[in-house]
Formats: sequence, C-alpha cells, structure tokens
Amino acid sequence: MKNYQYIGMLLFLMMALTVNSQDSHQNEQEYSFWNKQMMEIADPLSEPNWLIIKKGMEIPEASFFQNYSQALGLGEKDDLRLIRSENDELGFEINRYHLYHNGIPVEEAQYIVHSTDGIVKLIQGKFVSQISIPQGPVMTHESALQTVINMENLQQTTWEEETAPGVFESTELTGELVYCNAKPGAPLLSENLKLAYAFHIKKYETQEEYRAYLDATTGEIVRIKNLVRSCVFQGTADTKYNGNRQIHTSKKTIQWQTRYYTEDCGRHLHATNSSSANDYTYSSSNSWGSGALDLTTIFWAGEMSWEYFKWNYAWEGFNGNNSWVHLYLLNGDQAAQSGNNIAFGRGGTNSSGVWGSLDIVGHEWTHGISKHTVYNPVAGGGFDYERESGAIDESISDILGTMVEFSQEPYANYLIGEKFYNTGNIRDMSDPHNSQGLDDQNLQVPQPKTYVADQFWRDVTLQGCQTPDQTNDFCGVHVNSGVMNYWFFVLAEGDNGTNANGYSYNVNGISRSKAEDIVWRAFRYYFVNTSGFSDAKNATLWAAYELFGACSPEFYATLEAWKIVGVPTGNYHSILTINCADIATEHGGGNPYVASVLGNIDISCNTNTGSGLLTELVSGTSVNMKNGFHAIASTPYHAYIANCFNNIGARSSNPKQSIQENSSTDKSMQLENEDQISIFPNPSNGIFNLTLDPESSYTIELYNVSGTRMISLKVKEVTIYEVDISDYSNGVYVIRVFNENLNHSTKVVKQ
Repeated sequence: MKNYQYIGMLLFLMMALTVNSQDSHQNEQEYSFWNKQMMEIADPLSEPNWLIIKKGMEIPEASFFQNYSQALGLGEKDDLRLIRSENDELGFEINRYHLYHNGIPVEEAQYIVHSTDGIVKLIQGKFVSQISIPQGPVMTHESALQTVINMENLQQTTWEEETAPGVFESTELTGELVYCNAKPGAPLLSENLKLAYAFHIKKYETQEEYRAYLDATTGEIVRIKNLVRSCVFQGTADTKYNGNRQIHTSKKTIQWQTRYYTEDCGRHLHATNSSSANDYTYSSSNSWGSGALDLTTIFWAGEMSWEYFKWNYAWEGFNGNNSWVHLYLLNGDQAAQSGNNIAFGRGGTNSSGVWGSLDIVGHEWTHGISKHTVYNPVAGGGFDYERESGAIDESISDILGTMVEFSQEPYANYLIGEKFYNTGNIRDMSDPHNSQGLDDQNLQVPQPKTYVADQFWRDVTLQGCQTPDQTNDFCGVHVNSGVMNYWFFVLAEGDNGTNANGYSYNVNGISRSKAEDIVWRAFRYYFVNTSGFSDAKNATLWAAYELFGACSPEFYATLEAWKIVGVPTGNYHSILTINCADIATEHGGGNPYVASVLGNIDISCNTNTGSGLLTELVSGTSVNMKNGFHAIASTPYHAYIANCFNNIGARSSNPKQSIQENSSTDKSMQLENEDQISIFPNPSNGIFNLTLDPESSYTIELYNVSGTRMISLKVKEVTIYEVDISDYSNGVYVIRVFNENLNHSTKVVKQ
C-alpha cells in the first residue's frame, strides 16, 4: 500500500525520515528492522535507528528491553546499561542506554528512550542487531599497550590533566576492550564490528589527541578517531574586537602587592599566555591595557560564551555543571578545543589579529559542550570528528558560536572570522559558496549549500575518502558543514533562490531566537556520536514539534529549510497533488491507495479503476477535488480533514467529507476550528495572557530553564487565561499548553 502518512504527534516528523542516500545497506537494514515483534509495536513510519511506538500501546520503559528484545534483535549475550537519566524542561523523561555484548561495550550502539510517566514513546540512536562476531585468541593488555606505543611512536604514556587552576591529576595510557565499527561511515552492522583495544592517546609535542583502535586478535590498527576540534588557518597581529568591556578577575596578594589575574572563579574560567596554567599576565590595578590585548580578548569572549549558554539554556561551562575551562594563547595558526582546554593562535600571515572573536570562541566553546550533550563515554564523548558527523559538529559550533556573537553585537552577521581573516571570512553561513577559508595549500575552499549535489560537496563515502585525516579535513568536516549552516540561515532569516537539485524557494525566516532554540534542543537531547545529516533533520524536526507544535509555522519552516538544502525528506509533502497513475498502480497491485499530509491535497483523478478498492485522502488543512475528479459508490472514496496533532491511526468516525456516489464537481474542504494558542505580552513583568478555545479543556504548565515544573493546572471554558508569575525571579521560562489534540510550548521572558 502506498502511504504518504505525515499527520500526528509522532508522525508529522517521521514522514521526513530518510536513510542516508549514500547508504548501500539500506535494504538490509530495513529487512532486519521490520521483524515480527517489531511490527507489533512500531508505528509504520518507524525506521532503523528511530522506533516510534504505535499509538495506544502503553509499554513501560522498565520492562521494554526484557519483553521486546527480539524486536531490537538483542540476544542472550547482549545487555543495555543505563548511562544517563534526565528530565527535560518540557517534562519528558530521557534515558540513554549503551549496548554491551559479552560484557564488552559496543562503542557506537546507543538507545535513547523518550518516555512520559514511564511509558515509552520513542527510542532512537544507533541500533545494532543479531551480533555474531567470530573471535580468535585475544592478545593481552600488556602486549596491546606495547604494540600501540611502538606503532604510534609514543614518547610518553603518562600525562597530567588540569582539573582546576593549578590542580593536576596524573593519567596513564591504558586500553579498553570494545567492539568498534571498523568501517567508519558504514552502517553499524554486526559484520563491521571488531573486538579492539581502544587507547586514548595525547601527543603534546604535536598537539594531537585521538583514539587508536588495535585489533585485539591481529594487533593491527583498524581505526583512528580524532578527538581535537580544530580550525587550522593562519594569522598574526594583536587586536581587540569589542572595545572596552567589563571582565571578572581574581585577586591575589603576593609580597604585599595586589595582583589581578584573568581567572573567573564564578564561571570557573581562566586564561593564560601559554598552555601552562601558571603563565598568567597580571594587572596591579585591574585596569588592563594594550599589553594584554590578546589575552583579555579571549578571556572576555570566553565569559560571554559562558553567559550565553547559562542564561539561554541553563548550561554552565562545558559539562553543564560549571566545570573549569582553560583558555590559552599559542603562536600557532589555529583555534582548537581538547578536553577542558581551548587554544587560540595569536595570528599568522593570513590574518590581522588573534583568533579570539566572539564567533570563534563561541564555536570552540560549543565543541566543548558537545562531549557532554552528545554523550557517549564509551566512544570518547562528542561527535565522531569525521565525515557527516564531523560536519554536523562543525556546523552546530558555527551556529551557536554565531548566536554568541549576536548576543553581544546586535548588528552582527553570519560571517565566521571576518574580524581578522584577510580574505574576508573563513566561512559564510548566509552563502556558503562565498566561504573564503584557506586550506593547507593556501587555496580558498567554498562550501556547499546543497547536500551531495552541490559542486563543492566533499565525497564522504569510503570510495571518496577512505581514511579521514588532517590532509583531507577528516573527510570534509569544515567544508560540508556549509549545508547545515545554510539550513540555519534560511530557517532564521529566510532567503530565495534555486538549489543544486533545481528546487526553487522564496521563504521568510522564523527569527534567530526560535531557530537557535530548535538547534539547542536537538543538540541537547537527540544526537549520537555518528549522527549525520538525516539524523540532524530528524532531530531538529522533533525539537520544532516539541517547542512549537506540529501545525506550527516553525515546524513547517524547519522542514522546508531541509528541503532547500537538499537533505532528503522522504515522501513528505506540505502540498500534495495526487498522481493519478499512482492510484491505478496501487489498485492494480490489490492495495488501497492512502495519502496523508499536513497541508493541502489536490486531486483531479477518476478514482474508479474497476478494482472496487479504497482511495483515501487525509489532510491537515484542505482536500480540493478539481476538474477531472470522479468517484462512484462501488469504488469507495473517502476524504478526511484531521487536525495534524492527531495520530495517523486516529481517523475521525465522522469525516468532514466522505464521497461514495457519482461525483465530478469541483469541491473543497477546509479545516475548521483549529486550535490556536497565543501568549502575550512577551516579554512581560510577570503577567502572561493565553488565548484559548472556550470549547476545549487544557493543562497549563510552567517550567524554569532548569526543567523544573513550577506550575501545573487545568482550565476549561475560557477564552483568555492569565498566568501570573510576578512572584518569580526575572528570567526565561517555558509555558506549555496541551490536551489530547494539542501540544504547544513557548519560551517567555519575565523582566
């Protein structure tokens, strides 16, 4: 049965789900995913790595993996271990599980369970089923350690890590047995897994940090995973980009002399002149002059990055719990994040100042956060810095780094590094083709605006990029990031043009504020270390639904922006014109024809194919029967209008129109009395008015930015309801309004 089902709380978003077009194993994954038990519990729009539970099924999370292990292809030697549990600001329970096989972690296999009141609604992540790995003799840890020391030419195997200013802890090189995907970029299949020793290696002399995977049987290196997020470009010269700004320093008295240091003990942030934690510049008056411009530039920008994430998303430092962050200067040509450290070059021949502008510092700060939001301690934390996942990593850092810049510079722009880069910019989010960053050969590197089809897209398949390394930009992480960068620009600001696939567009933006909230929520809750562009699309669509609702302009805009940048959106259509040949094909195969979309449906077909089979159309807004439409009683034709918050299985028993007789007249049906929620004024001094449908009942909840529910009440038969939070502190809150047909959340500001 041909099915364009895209209506409903879980469905509207999944209609866009598409396995990466470069995935040659798609059919194999589909076949193994849709086993008998899976078909009992999964919504038809589920797919590998994204399991939506059927509406009406209430499966407790506590017993899910025990009772439905066959659906996920889990065997007796597999167990899922909870690695993190949290409640988000909208009241959802989000638990991350990691898969272990024979007591050994499968590095990339994560199962993120989204529940309400302990009932599973969605499981997503990276799944692997029916693990069967032939295993020969396993080498000892001592042998593996010596092998990796020799092969990687390691000069040291013990390091000191700074956990607070001046506080160091010693760590020693050890290997951990894991099952790793020995074919990076390929699907997570049993046949691609290798038992390996994973070693976290640091080479301070070359500023390298990576994980090396040593085959536990053969002793060969089967994979190298880079752990340093870097932007390797050249620049020199001293400058300061934001004038005279207030900073927060620490004060110490040494030999009766007062000294102020670039150390913020409230934000747990300190900045030094080199990688040494004690290489401070100090001021006797706490009035910093031109002698420390580079240092104070990166320090202030670091403080503003901390402020942005704290006051917008209640996230402090890298780990969300205000861990110490060390910023320092070096004489190289880069900005790079590793562990709790960020290094900034003083400049080079291609720049006119320190790499410390707000967008660059915010970019590197976001890399530090990713190791905690994209939580996978088995795989080292954060996105895999290669291929599509590395490009997503770079793009999210560009996006949120640019939002840090806008938070302090109202007239900021979407250029990256334009304050110091001699060619004009490193990257241009508003037009990636205009990106002017230089590669290792000093050649400008434009970025793609369209996924895969763009002339500037870097091939990330194994055929196009076999081994990710510095020479190929780890298979294009700084190049292909242009696709999601442009997606965000279109979503926030709007644009017009024609993409590389020939798709023409002219759209308005939803605002930076709404777009950045969508990105943060996706970044915070939905990504795993190997997420690619299809996963980014799914994550941001789900975030848009949860924040603004399925019928919302914000949701439509999020999806349309992905269409504009060419990321496949499946069979989804906001406006669908029925192809008459499709009806004949489905009926000819003995199947009914069903099409469901969030937006309008136009049909000008004769539904009488002689088969007597059903033709059914379901729209969230209107079904328009145009000239050429014909239906007769012996060939049932049903047209429904269903509010797009309703699940696909929840057809109204009284459709707005059901034609079962001769008809060839133009007809049109429109959605009536659709729920509309608005909240005003916003911002306010504490009084927020909610416009409601007097014929409906609602639950109203208020959350603070930490996700704590402050208010929960039920109302009915009111047109305007007043929410009074005058007694609460000034700041950002979320008001959630919902019932069985609606789920609406809005960020509000009390000031």
